Amino acid sequence: MTREQKRLPGGSLGAWLSQWGFIGDPFRDREASREAQLAEYFVEGPHYDEIRGDAQNPQTSFVFGARGCGKTAYRVMIQNAGRPATRDSEFLAVPYIDLRRLRARVTGRLDQVTLTDHLAEIVRLTLETLIWDLAVDPAALARLSDERRGIVRWLVQQYAPSLTRLSYLTDRLRGWNLTAVAQVLEKDQDEVESDPAAAAIQTILNAAPMPLDDLITPGEHLAELVGVVRALGIPALYVLIDGLDELAETADDPQEAIPLLLRPLIADLVLLEQAGIAFKFFLPADVAPVLLGDEFAARLDRLPPCYLEWSEVHLRHMLAERLAVFSGGHIRSLDALADPSISGQVDARLIQRAHGSPRALMVLGQQLLTACATRQPTSDDAVTAIEIEDLKAISGIDRPQQHGSLVALLSLDLERQRVLVGGREIGRELTKREFAFLACLYQRAGRVVTRDEVRQVVYLNQDPSGVSNEALDSLAFRVRQKFEPDPKRPIYVTTERGTGYILNNTV
Repeated sequence: MTREQKRLPGGSLGAWLSQWGFIGDPFRDREASREAQLAEYFVEGPHYDEIRGDAQNPQTSFVFGARGCGKTAYRVMIQNAGRPATRDSEFLAVPYIDLRRLRARVTGRLDQVTLTDHLAEIVRLTLETLIWDLAVDPAALARLSDERRGIVRWLVQQYAPSLTRLSYLTDRLRGWNLTAVAQVLEKDQDEVESDPAAAAIQTILNAAPMPLDDLITPGEHLAELVGVVRALGIPALYVLIDGLDELAETADDPQEAIPLLLRPLIADLVLLEQAGIAFKFFLPADVAPVLLGDEFAARLDRLPPCYLEWSEVHLRHMLAERLAVFSGGHIRSLDALADPSISGQVDARLIQRAHGSPRALMVLGQQLLTACATRQPTSDDAVTAIEIEDLKAISGIDRPQQHGSLVALLSLDLERQRVLVGGREIGRELTKREFAFLACLYQRAGRVVTRDEVRQVVYLNQDPSGVSNEALDSLAFRVRQKFEPDPKRPIYVTTERGTGYILNNTV
């Protein structure tokens, strides 16, 4: 393999990658919404075709996956496969991913969100996406009758009046990478009329409003808007719902908060099965049991869920595509960088340790390459068994439970007396006795540590027989308070009744 001599940014890692012929860091970006090259290395994993569906017969989908399992990557790719991003697509893709306006509408009280609130936001976002699409394909405006144009104008007046404000409109156009159109609209009328995109936008926003006085609900207004979309020659409207666990009100307890937020939308099965529209819900795995429980099951029995569970084959394909893109096609396996003594083992070991999580695989890959760059900076060095064995728990790596929440792994730095959860040091410092207790469990992780064992290890400077079970339980509870998400329902330090303690979810 020919190794290029140019240097990538990133210190020793950039230099090491350059020596191996990489033209970029294959594992630097792991948030799908920010990955500029996602389309180049995206792998259609489990259920992708089913979730994307057929625009000629649009179907609502519920997609469940743990953090780092590719929900947002799926949403981004489906969004990019629709209009306006793909001009000849058969569906208009409307992302419903920023719920800050909705939160402001109910002043943070998610239990106050109504179906009207949801639909008002969806209509507003659809109108903005429609304006974006007309700027990309202004010739499509000719397909709309004066009545349809008037309906759009009236809906803008009701749901998206900011679009009629020039500064807001041009800011949105720039955000859609349509700066040239924005600049034309900011100039005189003659230039607007000579630019097809600017003229199309101005025509629709200056049309005589056609009030829908006989239709009074946002649901009916959305149905009219679907009619406009189909009149433009676009068979379907896709509403892509993602990022619900990113609000402050939902992040702490998504299992309770997200179903509460979605209840009005999910309850309307007529809406979810309406002709010409499909709702695509991308949701955390731990809300599945609630949404599919007794309260919701009757409503969702005709909308079977999909679970993103990545196989080793899918992860191997994903790794190969990403490496190929960032090496100019020269490298499709980390085994190509390996010492001959472990050739054929590197990809397999990383995939095994990723526990079915694409993001975990990427984080492990970067940790591996960083370790190599730090330990072996010369061009003749390769990945060795040392780097493979040194892989630790790091942020983003979770051990999956079937269709349930993921648990960030816990590790201890015994030398520095640090506790790390998901690779991040916890914010609350443990006392010496608390750390000794945790270290005792950590060195015996996965098995029951009896109370007598704990007494012998932790209470070296006093008579262990004088330490009561209640004192041990109190110590265990204080430790839980330092890092357990819910100390009353621990996922790390659990008690084996009548025997002792167990430390779970460790590296």
